[in-house]
Amino acid sequence: HEQNSKGVPLTAKSISEYYLELNKKYYGSDVVSDPEIALEWARIPHFYYNFYVYQYATGFAAATTLAENILSGDENKL
Repeated sequence: HEQNSKGVPLTAKSISEYYLELNKKYYGSDVVSDPEIALEWARIPHFYYNFYVYQYATGFAAATTLAENILSGDENKL
């Protein structure tokens, strides 16, 4: 969002560079970062498909409600 607000387009190169640095920062010096990890972002659809991850939140909310209804013991909720 910062790059977009500055008028800087996202490119595969810029995303790859950012993703590699993010991995290095996340794992620290204890893990050797293979340069090819920079391309990993391209295989993760969460990053580029619209409305992909809403299904997780919807499923989690439904499962939580169902579990609460079962655990409450109220037969009207079953």
